[in-house]
Amino acid sequence: MNLSNLITEAQRLAGRVDTDFNDRTRRWLNEAQTQWAIAIPWASLARRETFAMNGGQQLVLPPRVLTVKWLIDRTNHRPLYPNDQLDKEFPWTLIDSTAGNLQAWKEVGVQPVSRQPSAQGTLSIQTTASDNFNVFVAGLVENTTQSGTPEQFYAVQETVVVSDSAAHTTANQYVRVEVLGKDKFSAGDVIVKDAAANQLARIPYAILQSKYRVLEFVNTPSAGTLIDVFYIQEPLTLVDNAQHPPTAVETDYLLWYTAGMIHAAQGQDEQSQAKLAKAAQILQARIVKDRKHGDKDWRAIPDPFYWANEDQYEIPNNYTWYGW
Repeated sequence: MNLSNLITEAQRLAGRVDTDFNDRTRRWLNEAQTQWAIAIPWASLARRETFAMNGGQQLVLPPRVLTVKWLIDRTNHRPLYPNDQLDKEFPWTLIDSTAGNLQAWKEVGVQPVSRQPSAQGTLSIQTTASDNFNVFVAGLVENTTQSGTPEQFYAVQETVVVSDSAAHTTANQYVRVEVLGKDKFSAGDVIVKDAAANQLARIPYAILQSKYRVLEFVNTPSAGTLIDVFYIQEPLTLVDNAQHPPTAVETDYLLWYTAGMIHAAQGQDEQSQAKLAKAAQILQARIVKDRKHGDKDWRAIPDPFYWANEDQYEIPNNYTWYGW
């Protein structure tokens, strides 16, 4: 069943076939698809990539990362464990950027670019296929005459009109980019570069806003340290009417979830709750089935034989594991 069919069937299930609801119906179908991917990620969403640290304390992941499962310090053959309390347990290590082997990590949020501009300057915005749309940019500009004062940086925002495949330049000169997005799905990807021609971000044609997840570590490893990251990628956005959802996602779940959201948008709470409950039942049944008959640990941390000794595999139970 393609996207056009899904939109029609979901609206029929909700008792409202209305082209004015098509955009919202499409959004709810994509929302349902993402919810399924979080609960039961399918094999093609799994990614294991090796990244080389650049000498900093953070690692920026590729766009469209949904969840991070585990990390390995490949250089030193050690597992890295998540710890959301890094700033509380190891404050001076973080503040001083203490050099040393990686120990633990946490997610610190998302940012619109994979790197910030190398110096204050205009941004170049270009699409890989000729199209007409708007790109919104917001960020910080530096007032060099006010260095060291609260007035050194100030916020600006603007809309850049993209009317062809040529490069378009921002009016402001950015030292930091805070928001980056476009007003509609485009024919091609959007490439954003700084004044030194460094690529800062790529917004796929079926994505409205760029997002890069950022990880932070205890200790700052030497440049070139290799980190294996196993993560689940976001499913492709349903955009084209002829597009089909992934085979792993049950169509009935998409339809019942979306119909429930259509009811909710019209204030029909009782019908909405009934259909969302049906969707949840379909999802839960699939989860139970996979647990009973599927591969139960395909997303687990690698086999202990990967490590040099058992101590490296075992989860630490005191601070001595961190070298303190």
